[in-house]
Amino acid sequence: MRVYLLLVACLGFALPASAQQAVSGTITQVRTGWDSDSFGVMLNVPQVNPAHCSENNLGYISTIDQPGYQTFYAAVLTAYVARKPVTVTVHNTQCIGPFPKIIGINMP
Repeated sequence: MRVYLLLVACLGFALPASAQQAVSGTITQVRTGWDSDSFGVMLNVPQVNPAHCSENNLGYISTIDQPGYQTFYAAVLTAYVARKPVTVTVHNTQCIGPFPKIIGINMP
């Protein structure tokens, strides 16, 4: 039993942390999907692309089938109209098509 617990503890230390990446800035563009219920957002700062998605300079995207889509879209539109900064959190390992996947939008 002790060997098993030691093995589990060592494995836990060996696994990489799964922290997501975030970037803060002001929204410069909001795009809607071409023939799909989706939206994209671009900020005035360099894009982060931890998942190495193939499109790495046209912002971040969410689609209606993703959890939080409606909330993300409402926050993005609110911040864009109010010209307030946002923090976009993107998934470390997943893309939506060629774009980094939005998993969070924070507004101060």
